[in-house]
Order: sequence, then C-alpha cells, then structure tokens
Amino acid sequence: MRVKGSHLRGARFALVGASCFLVQYGTLSLLSRFGMAPTLANGLGFAASAQLNYLLSAHFTWGDRRPSRALSTKAWLSYNATVLIALTVNTAVFAAACLAVHPLVASLLGVIFGAAFTYSICNFVIFRSRKVLT
Repeated sequence: MRVKGSHLRGARFALVGASCFLVQYGTLSLLSRFGMAPTLANGLGFAASAQLNYLLSAHFTWGDRRPSRALSTKAWLSYNATVLIALTVNTAVFAAACLAVHPLVASLLGVIFGAAFTYSICNFVIFRSRKVLT
C-alpha cells in the first residue's frame, strides 16, 4: 500500500536539495564577500544547509512518516552522520572521476552518488515507514 504523497517523494527530495544548495551557495557568497576564507565560508554554508535540509526532510520530504520520530535527537544525529558519509561518498566519486572526465562532470557524478546514498538511508532508515499492527 502506498503512503499518500509517496509518489512525489523523489521530486520533493530534489526540491529540498536544490533549496539547500542555494542556502549553502548564498552563505558562501555572503561570508566570502565579508572577507572570510572561501573554504571556511563553504564549510559553514554546508553545515547550515545540512540543518535546514534535515528540517525540510522531516516535514516536507518524509512528513507523512512517523512524525514523533522525525524530529527526535536520534533521527537528527543519524541524519547528520548520513550527511557526513554522503560527503565522503561525493568526494571519493569526484576524486576518482576527475581522473577520467572534466571536473564539472566529476562533480555532478559525486552529487548523484552522494544524493542517492542520502535518499536511500533517509527513506529506508531515518524516516522509514512503520507498519501498524492491528
């Protein structure tokens, strides 16, 4: 049985990801403009973006699932661990792909693999659907 709205989950995931990228990019741009080192500014943008991404994921992407667990400390910690692992996946794919393709293509491949990892863990672990026993 399909959960209401689950057929749009992939689109919501992509929309949240794009929105959070804009937050990361905006933070990088703003902090760099005020003289912060770009690497530090990007890291702060990434951290802010990840927290917004968690909130949007809990309420919008997977909002139809287990609202009591969605905003728990355990779910938040699990989400942040997933983001760090996804960053590692992204970086590893990027580094390997750079040996064979243009860096922009390598970056896209890294994002695709990192996002697929994040979606899978969120969908099947962090925000998994709980079957109700009757």
